[in-house]
Amino acid sequence: PAAAAHAAPEPIDPAGFARVWSHRQGGYDTARVAAVGDTAAAFAAAVLHLHGNASAWVEISAAAARFAKSGGGGQGVCPEALRRDVEAFWAVMEETACFVR
Repeated sequence: PAAAAHAAPEPIDPAGFARVWSHRQGGYDTARVAAVGDTAAAFAAAVLHLHGNASAWVEISAAAARFAKSGGGGQGVCPEALRRDVEAFWAVMEETACFVR
């Protein structure tokens, strides 16, 4: 598929940080992109922290969105490539008995 041709984002470290593309800087910087924990209790605490802290939620959500676009030198998962993949999938579905009109 076209979307798979784009490079995957950087790995996330054990603390939930990853390199994310910054168009402003023209390169990568490091940001927290996920709530993580090495135990169920630690993960639950991280999630509850995000749930109860609006500014942390906004910060991590924005960084996570940038992270999703960070593969391939900032191109990430190209929306146009995703659109083509979805259209190709539906074209196949329309040609099969699985698609009910």
